[in-house]
Amino acid sequence: MPNKLKASILALAALVLVTVVALIITNAGNQAKDTKLTFVTTPNKVTVKVDGQELGELVSGETTTVPLQEEVDIEVAREGFTTYTSSATVTPGTPHTITAILQPETNAARAVLEEEEQGEFERETTEQYLENAARAYDENPILHDLPSHGELFSAYQGVPEEKEHDFAIHLYLYKGSEQEGREEFSEWLASEQYEAEDYDIVEHIEDEQPQRALDKAPTWEDLVTLTPESIEIEPVDEASELEVDEVSRLFAETATTWDTATDIHHTDGLQRAADLMTEEAQETIFTPNNPTTNPAWREASDYEGRSYPWLTYFEKEETSKGAEIEMDICWAWVTNQEDYAIIDGPRTMTITMVDTTNGPKVSQLDYEDPDPFVDNSNSSCRPEDAPAAP
Repeated sequence: MPNKLKASILALAALVLVTVVALIITNAGNQAKDTKLTFVTTPNKVTVKVDGQELGELVSGETTTVPLQEEVDIEVAREGFTTYTSSATVTPGTPHTITAILQPETNAARAVLEEEEQGEFERETTEQYLENAARAYDENPILHDLPSHGELFSAYQGVPEEKEHDFAIHLYLYKGSEQEGREEFSEWLASEQYEAEDYDIVEHIEDEQPQRALDKAPTWEDLVTLTPESIEIEPVDEASELEVDEVSRLFAETATTWDTATDIHHTDGLQRAADLMTEEAQETIFTPNNPTTNPAWREASDYEGRSYPWLTYFEKEETSKGAEIEMDICWAWVTNQEDYAIIDGPRTMTITMVDTTNGPKVSQLDYEDPDPFVDNSNSSCRPEDAPAAP
């Protein structure tokens, strides 16, 4: 074979080899790989297509895994908004973030954006409140013990009068028993190892009789000897033969008695107490679409717990609307574990009682529970003989 021909054949073979290698490398680079894509979008909920593949509805910030090659087509859409489309070069297998801002085209779409902006504002406000609350509770342990009630005083957290204080203790005393109330409050402060001069204390004198005596609170021994089965959980019937004080107390106790095995939300207790309410008040009771419970409830549910409530405070005032009654209710989650109960509360409940043809009824209801984001292990509901909180 002539040398020139031989050289030409070798050159052609080399060229073919280089071409094949290049094709292999190119195909390897274009091979699809599972890739994490995070979508940051406005509005918050959108539908997404990647290379024609429908991924369904995604929420802003959500991450999904898609097989991708280097070139990818993105489509983000929502009814009433201009569709976002983009072609991008990515590195298959490497996480990527896609930011898509859709422009509203209709009034309904603009309303969606306004609602989302309001929701974001409320979320940021709530987070700031929780940060401030956590800081305040860390710096002022007395907040864990408020409100506090004695026979001749009531003490609440409130707005300060002096700028150098984050909060004030609003001390309510009874006319004619002011000094005795102050002394009882001072004894409570000393028993909890607090100093009065450390706080801004605002006094209020109530022109009424002191609260009536309540039943003695249960001891820790009382609570741990109970069993969940020993606590009856039944709807109440009309209580037309009972007095206002008796109905209000029955209402509070029924509303705070729950079975974690069957109940899903605090409103289940209110539903069982519904016959003690007017029809208008009953209509205000509703269970959220996504009901949540506090940490104590969730822990109790691990042990088939039922709640056992008791009142620690009761005060009644006659108004033009009816008898306005304020109560504090504590409860313990009685469990199937030996020597184990979970203390919860207090719930501050304010109700208005009116007379009806079927006896006294609750016409208005408001209640406040402890902040679930704040440590409540040393709750004022905790019996004195209870072991130290973990």
